[in-house]
Amino acid sequence: YINLFFLLLLLTQVLMFFRKQEWLNFMRLSLVSGTIVAVDAVLQFAKTGIRPNGSFVGNPSFIAALSIFTFFAIVFVLLYDKNRLWRIAAYTIVPIAFLAFGVANTRGAFVGVFVGVVVALVYLITKAGPATFKLKKEIRFRTVALLALFSIFSFILAFIFTIQSSFWTKVPGMDRLATLSFSDNTVQSRLISAGIGFDSINPAKSGLEKFLLGWGSDNFNIAFNSHFDPSFQRYEILW
Repeated sequence: YINLFFLLLLLTQVLMFFRKQEWLNFMRLSLVSGTIVAVDAVLQFAKTGIRPNGSFVGNPSFIAALSIFTFFAIVFVLLYDKNRLWRIAAYTIVPIAFLAFGVANTRGAFVGVFVGVVVALVYLITKAGPATFKLKKEIRFRTVALLALFSIFSFILAFIFTIQSSFWTKVPGMDRLATLSFSDNTVQSRLISAGIGFDSINPAKSGLEKFLLGWGSDNFNIAFNSHFDPSFQRYEILW
């Protein structure tokens, strides 16, 4: 919570000094950095055929998260940037960021995007009212949102009923979801880590100070080692 508090302070300060042009420059730079990481991740995958573990950030989960932010930067530039070259660059980066997100193959990121899309669609269905956009004719936002939500839940049902099919093992992202189970090494190691995390703020085990103030920014490794559960080594030898 202290870490989040300092991030809130940082955001407040940035909002005090950044105006539209500063945010635009920041998003432009984010497109550049996101593209560099995305291209490197895709090239790594093309060479090895496995999830890119490097790409300057050292973790496929970070690549997936950066790809999501790159999509946000793309939308920002397309909405607010009048410079034609930057708009062309934004459109060009879409497939690169999409490929990087796919090859990163991070379950949490896929689920996060899915939840975000569902929440956005529900919001549009309940709040859009008579608002429309023009394609070849006037189309209501609510109608599009309802169709999209129906399509998503139809896909989920199809996935659940065909989860044993070998087809899903060939689809990036879906392959790891299709093989997910409580016996999975990744799931087990995450559950043990969560238990260690709870122990590290349990007043009975760590005292009232740690419960109230935590261990400090980026100090989970200290808390983790202080309450280490040896069974973790059955599932995550790397750490």
